[in-house]
Amino acid sequence: MDRRRPAAFSLVVELAALLLIGAEPAATRAKVQGGTVTGIDAARDILKEFQARRFPRKKELEFCGLDLSSASKIESLAELPDLYERDPCDPNVLGLRKNVVVARHPEHWCEGVIYYTPAKDLYYVSLEPGHPGGNPFYGPFQGKPWNRLKMFEPKPTKNKYRFAIYLVADAIDAGKPDEITLEQLHLATGPIITEKDTLGYEWDQHTLKLAAGVRGRIPAPSVWGVPFVVVADRERCYLGAFWTHVSSYMPSLPMAYIDPISARLDPNDIIRIEASPISGVKDPRSDLRIRKVLESLGFVRPAKAVAAQPRKTFASLEKQLETPVDFSHWTRDTIFGQAIDDVKNSVDPPLRLIVLWRDLYENAAIDQETAIGMDGISGVPLGVALKSLLMAVAGSPGQLGYVVEGGVITVATKDSLKEKWQTHVYDVRDLF
Repeated sequence: MDRRRPAAFSLVVELAALLLIGAEPAATRAKVQGGTVTGIDAARDILKEFQARRFPRKKELEFCGLDLSSASKIESLAELPDLYERDPCDPNVLGLRKNVVVARHPEHWCEGVIYYTPAKDLYYVSLEPGHPGGNPFYGPFQGKPWNRLKMFEPKPTKNKYRFAIYLVADAIDAGKPDEITLEQLHLATGPIITEKDTLGYEWDQHTLKLAAGVRGRIPAPSVWGVPFVVVADRERCYLGAFWTHVSSYMPSLPMAYIDPISARLDPNDIIRIEASPISGVKDPRSDLRIRKVLESLGFVRPAKAVAAQPRKTFASLEKQLETPVDFSHWTRDTIFGQAIDDVKNSVDPPLRLIVLWRDLYENAAIDQETAIGMDGISGVPLGVALKSLLMAVAGSPGQLGYVVEGGVITVATKDSLKEKWQTHVYDVRDLF
């Protein structure tokens, strides 16, 4: 059976295109046969023009002028023995070979990653770095990529700065940063921000005030972000990412918005590094190694200046327990250990509080990582807040409690507290 479309069907489609588009373009009116415009020819020309506008010819796959459309497309790391090898400790894990050079084009940072193997003098390209689903590799291409892609060959340089932020060359899934070891990351050859570019640092908000023009060096982030590493005294402290408000992907690491929206919200010389928007993710921004360097550089006031201030005193522990406190920052996912630290440090001097963690674990299945399961509270006495916390983390009233003895609060299960604080008097004179 002839499966080609009948001529009448084609005519109907072409005439429908004429009706959908409306008025004929001027070019079709020039077609005249015997002094009359041919309707079929006019419809065909309009259809071609409509298709060209609605369905433009797909651009050939390329990267920095390098044609990828004719190269091999490889989607499995197991098929890339030039770049990856099996972990001797776990044959199921593939790791990048140590001699592979990983780089990005400085003018096209978010478009792709270059993998060059000097041993075989060939390279591969992977587009759209950072995509959590992974991206195929194109190649191999013979020779060094630097001249072909019109970029300087990346060579490691000695870090001469005390505080620096480096861009990361590797393709990183910002949703799974725990799978990455900081020391294994391939960084850009030079930092994008150093202490020479920094005019100030607000430690509480982790806001950098930069010299004019410095913010403009940062590449415009894709929806997968631009990863960076903060370095203090040549030590890699934590991994973060420059981000954009148009992304719906939430990173599990600190982030700094760099896009037109953030430029309108903050001055052009400000970068604000925020904690991950995902609850329960550890916040590494307050690394003491970073603070020590920033203090020595004069960007942050030394902590010892605050500690030298006279300490306040209270008449009694009972007075401390009556002090109104603010724990509004607590969420149901806040861990018990952190909440206990908040309780201790909510008054000055800190509350003398002991938790019998082993008793809680063995008799109530509660440890420092247990979520408290309650919303934040504020404006209540410290003693009330502590009782509410113990009730919430236990999930039922009466299971946990505390006793006050000798100016010290001891938290444990109720049964253990009864055993602990029973008083017995024995005559031991015969033992001597």
